[in-house]
Amino acid sequence: MYGPAKKGMRLWAHFLPRLVQGFSRASLETRWKMSPSSFAANETRAQEEKKLQGGVLFDPYVGRDYERHGAKLLGRRVMVVGASHYCEHFTLGHGCSKGCPFYGKYRFRDNDDRWFFGKKCERFTKVVVERYRQWFGERNERYWFRTFSRFYNLFFSGDKPSHEDRVWILDHVACTEYVQGAEGKDSKANDARAMSADRNFTELEKSVSLLKPDVLIFWGPRAWREVCRRCGIKDATPDIQCATLGGRRVTLVRIPHPSAYGRGGIDREYFHNQLEDVGVHLVECGNTRCQETKKR
Repeated sequence: MYGPAKKGMRLWAHFLPRLVQGFSRASLETRWKMSPSSFAANETRAQEEKKLQGGVLFDPYVGRDYERHGAKLLGRRVMVVGASHYCEHFTLGHGCSKGCPFYGKYRFRDNDDRWFFGKKCERFTKVVVERYRQWFGERNERYWFRTFSRFYNLFFSGDKPSHEDRVWILDHVACTEYVQGAEGKDSKANDARAMSADRNFTELEKSVSLLKPDVLIFWGPRAWREVCRRCGIKDATPDIQCATLGGRRVTLVRIPHPSAYGRGGIDREYFHNQLEDVGVHLVECGNTRCQETKKR
């Protein structure tokens, strides 16, 4: 055999073993056993999961005094980690992605017909915090304002901090959401696939590496369980853990979700003990240190 024919045989001898190896017996059997309808169902499920995870990556909120005075005021740098954002425009049809007609151009308007600044989806966390700071929202949706107030009240040793005091604490902490991409507005619409997406943990590690917090406080068990699992923590029952995130050794603290406060949720004294155990100071607005920090 000569010429092109011989060259062709050499090529087949080189590539045929690799080609056969690529189609292993197990993979071929799986494909043969799978009916066209089952294969189509798997493809549809994969597409739905991709839509559910979406393409949005939320920017963390960083208090204006977090870097300079966060550790000085509270003893350690604190990052607050929520489980997810809820969005009234979320549907399983388009997920939190460019398929949403409000993607990147959502605006908020209150009952007085005042416009709040445009909300690009990536800035969701920042806008939520800023709306709380300005107490800017429709009367019938301000129930989540109370959730924020309940939580930030706990950083004070006194019983009745003002809204200005709570905003002052916000200026010294960082906040982020674990799930990247919003979930359905009803908490019952939470999906385990969205919570377990790899990019959530990747983005949390990036935020920790960039912002260098010492303590992460988790609202509720959902994100807590997932982060503990990915950090190799076998027993997530203790509500204070140590882990390495983003190349940084940090302390993780779990609390009941603040929305449950007063209904068997956060115990004020217990939370104060948690803060003391991890080196976070309580704040008294009447003392000299707080007044000096406010002036700066």
